[in-house]
Amino acid sequence: MTSKSRSGDTVEVERIDRTSLARRAREVILDLILTLDSADGRLPPEGVLAEQLGVSRTTVRAALQSLQQDGFITRRRGAGTIINRYVVPSRLGLHRLVGFSTLLAEAGHLPSVEVHLRVDEALPLDWAVRLDMQPHAKAYVVEKLFLADGLPAISLTDVIPHESLRGRLGSEMPDSIFELFHRSGTQPIDHAVVELAPRNASAAVATRLGLKPGAAYLALVESHYAAGRTAPVALSLIDVNDAYVRFDVVRRAA
Repeated sequence: MTSKSRSGDTVEVERIDRTSLARRAREVILDLILTLDSADGRLPPEGVLAEQLGVSRTTVRAALQSLQQDGFITRRRGAGTIINRYVVPSRLGLHRLVGFSTLLAEAGHLPSVEVHLRVDEALPLDWAVRLDMQPHAKAYVVEKLFLADGLPAISLTDVIPHESLRGRLGSEMPDSIFELFHRSGTQPIDHAVVELAPRNASAAVATRLGLKPGAAYLALVESHYAAGRTAPVALSLIDVNDAYVRFDVVRRAA
């Protein structure tokens, strides 16, 4: 599928396979929404999308219904599928529907990321409590530092219990923990609960984010849940220097 991006470049939208079709269709259509240069602000009709993606109209309809429920599009009989004007990467950050590198790039920075993987034999008590597991249980700890023009902007720590994965983690991992669980989790992540709090930087946070001790920053704690599970399958700890990126929240009427 070929469309024009907002920069005028040609965008190739790859056909998707037969695994988790509605989810994959949603991802591809959302990527199209973020890059499409459409004069009337509309997506192609269902039938056209289905043919271009190589899936059924039922699959496309399910993906579009999901995107409408999340406020990304509006569907009206006789008017087609309208892309809501507020749908830009900065307003999808809290949904983790776009990566932090994309957010930094949209803000005008050159993004890069440093990744470190380790296995912890014993977790800090507060991590263990949030994950509802014993402190001595093993877990993967994936630390990512997102840089903006070579300077630290976002620190991300993913804590993943061994029992949440089907196998061992390798050195190459997808940017998104949601994609990681789709590929390697015993169950995919169904949803996440996010806590946000402004904080003053400790010495450790100040060093990690290049802040002065005591400077304000934004802390996010994400607890990730699989369908039918009462305990989180993973935990994400995110510290953000908001001099580089801001999060927007869109609230819609019921």
